[in-house]
Amino acid sequence: MSSASILRQLVAAGRLDRLSIMLCPEISGGGERLFDDGLPASSWRLAASEPTGTGALRLTYDVAG
Repeated sequence: MSSASILRQLVAAGRLDRLSIMLCPEISGGGERLFDDGLPASSWRLAASEPTGTGALRLTYDVAG
């Protein structure tokens, strides 16, 4: 598990080839964005998507290459 600030730095530096995200439903809006505007463009493809029993989604993205 990493913080959003570490993930943003790694993506900006092109140092990731796989990204796993647990997307949990939220009732109220707000909070910190995972990816800010202005990050360098990169190409990702959804490699896997798996729902959990709680309604969350486990998403795995690989760099498209």
